[in-house]
Amino acid sequence: MSASVMTAYNGLNAEYRSLVDDFITMLAVRQNEENETLKVIEDARNGIGLSKGYVGIDELMEDLNADD
Repeated sequence: MSASVMTAYNGLNAEYRSLVDDFITMLAVRQNEENETLKVIEDARNGIGLSKGYVGIDELMEDLNADD
């Protein structure tokens, strides 16, 4: 953080600091979740981690009932 932001932060009382800390934490968690979501979308577009496609229900059921 810049010096002016830190000065403003240090001037807050403990209750408001707690709220600011919680908000910053929430933003960090949200950004991480967005990054993970974007990674999953990218993987799906590239065919990573997907099951094989099926032409119909019969083919799907055969695969489900097959002994592995």
